[in-house]
Amino acid sequence: MEIELKSERLQIVVEPSVLDRIDDFRFGHRIGSRSEATRQLLIRGLEAEIKGGQAA
Repeated sequence: MEIELKSERLQIVVEPSVLDRIDDFRFGHRIGSRSEATRQLLIRGLEAEIKGGQAA
């Protein structure tokens, strides 16, 4: 993963059940913040999407 110097703010609204899943991931992986857990999940999802597209 490349290091980027500038970050952008992204606000999202999710259902309580999705928030619970993010928190479960966060605590299960000992991640310090909800924002970092969400970033990691987004990156994992994007990488999986790219890999899935290459397999097709």
